Amino acid sequence: MFYINKISDKKVFIVILIGILISISFSFYNTKKFDIIESNNQNPMVKGDLLLIWEEAESFKNDLKNNKNILSAGIEYTRTYLPSKLLAIYSIITDKKLFYDFDKLIVSKGGKIPYLIFQIILYYSCVFYFYKKYREFFNSKKKSLIILLVLAFEPTINQWHSSFWTESVFMSLQIFFLGMVMSNSRSNIFYFFIGILLGILFLQKTIALFLIVPFLIFIFISKFEKKLIKAVSSLLGLFIVMFYLGYSNYLKTGIFYVMPLQAKGAHYAYMVPMIYEQNNEVEKINKFFNEEKKWIEEQDINLELFEDKYKLSEYKRQRSLEVMKDNKISTLYIYIKNTIHHFLLNPVQVYYWHKYNQIEFSSIEYHLSVDKEKWLLPRIIYSSIIYLIILAGFINVIIKKERVSFYIFILICVVYYSAMLGWVGNTRYFMPSFALLTLFISEGLALLFKVEN
Repeated sequence: MFYINKISDKKVFIVILIGILISISFSFYNTKKFDIIESNNQNPMVKGDLLLIWEEAESFKNDLKNNKNILSAGIEYTRTYLPSKLLAIYSIITDKKLFYDFDKLIVSKGGKIPYLIFQIILYYSCVFYFYKKYREFFNSKKKSLIILLVLAFEPTINQWHSSFWTESVFMSLQIFFLGMVMSNSRSNIFYFFIGILLGILFLQKTIALFLIVPFLIFIFISKFEKKLIKAVSSLLGLFIVMFYLGYSNYLKTGIFYVMPLQAKGAHYAYMVPMIYEQNNEVEKINKFFNEEKKWIEEQDINLELFEDKYKLSEYKRQRSLEVMKDNKISTLYIYIKNTIHHFLLNPVQVYYWHKYNQIEFSSIEYHLSVDKEKWLLPRIIYSSIIYLIILAGFINVIIKKERVSFYIFILICVVYYSAMLGWVGNTRYFMPSFALLTLFISEGLALLFKVEN
């Protein structure tokens, strides 16, 4: 028995080591090709929302150096909380500059590999923890090795470790969360720490705000003792993180809040124009946004004041809900169409996001490019194969009726993620769901290759 475990541990070590080396190699390739300062003083690896996260990181770092406490350091919370803090801590520890010129927002070249390696090590550490818990939970050496191989090498997931988007750390924490869910520990303090982790997941990506709901459903449909106490313990852990965030925001702005302003305006900025375009009422788009300008003037809004920015975010949230309510069929159609689109796997998304951030491609959008057309058929074929394996896994779960409550929990989480962000249509937002669906890929491969344990 000792010999078998020794051989198994050796395989696990080799798989993880190869996965780490591949991810590091891809990170070196990306930084060598895209970590540059172009003639417009922009860095293709850090643009758009990422540049805003780096700006927040620099502000947080400077405040800490000026002896501000961690609660009040940094600018107002307008998007995800944790990514900028991780970047700031990395910059302080390694003494690597985030900007050449912060006033002009010129991102520095170089110094990015150590952070990407941190993401890679974090991911594979969480995968190893998940593997150990999966093996205990299902009492299966071979199936646990299958899921390990999928998580270690699947390109759609692993491409994110070589970028600075929030997906890599989020999927790492989510995989660790799943490992905790599968743990044999059933103490109330353990569930308290699961609640803390759910809060940290929210700090990394706001999509996790209501992830506690599927987890509470899992608690109550499982054969646990003292379910109510476990649920309360989890909620208490989550509440502590939320209180920390809310109080931090209060110290900076005078307003206690946990949802970032960016999240409140998402439907306003993206869904409303899509609704009018769907209804062939493009002329209403400008009118809609002009109403905002009129409202700002009538309410005497000063966008230099955070309190007024907050009022504007509430206005946007309310107005977008009104438009969606008045156009239920169009809204439902867009939700369904874009959600289906976001299921299409894209293993080359990170590479082409970097490529089309370069100044020579500034006049071309990736989704209208030749590269998009070139990769469309291979993506469809790859996605079809993966979804057939997932279907086989789903059938295998139904046949065996093993750990049914756990798989119901996984499916509820996938539906939850899809409902929250599937409407945007961006395949990047499918990554949290896809990381969960790897469990069905494991079951599907186990069925196809007749793996029993």
